Amino acid sequence: MTFKTLPTVTGPNQGEGDLKLAAGLCEQIGAHLSVLVLELAAPPSGGAYAAVVSPAWLEERQAEVKRLKKRISAVGAFLSKSPVSADLSDDYPDTAWADEVIGRRARYADLTILGPDLLTSPTLRDKVIQGALFSSGKPILLVPEGARPNAEAETHLRCLGRPH
Repeated sequence: MTFKTLPTVTGPNQGEGDLKLAAGLCEQIGAHLSVLVLELAAPPSGGAYAAVVSPAWLEERQAEVKRLKKRISAVGAFLSKSPVSADLSDDYPDTAWADEVIGRRARYADLTILGPDLLTSPTLRDKVIQGALFSSGKPILLVPEGARPNAEAETHLRCLGRPH
């Protein structure tokens, strides 16, 4: 089994480090890179099942959508300059559903890559791990700070994946 599609997740507060890492690995092994830009929606405020929507919460959600759009634009610009085959998608799920959104995307790929930038974001990191492992059943590759996956690693990683 060779890896054909590698997804990665990025958030609005992350740089290009994880994207460069994932794109580099995809280039080495000839895989397609699938990038999901995710902004986790702020939970509704107020009582009585959020019957009263506060103006502060609405402003926060508008700011989140603005950050998401800015990040989508930055990632799109990065991917357009990259030599690898890639696709870009985005989502703005409630935190409670983020793992399902991630898992749905990971189901159609071979191995999800989590780079050092994502690993420093506790909420997003946890949702990506939960979604990729438990909602998709696919393996993940955790790349800590200072590590670089390469084509040789793919040979070793193939034994972790499920045969198709």
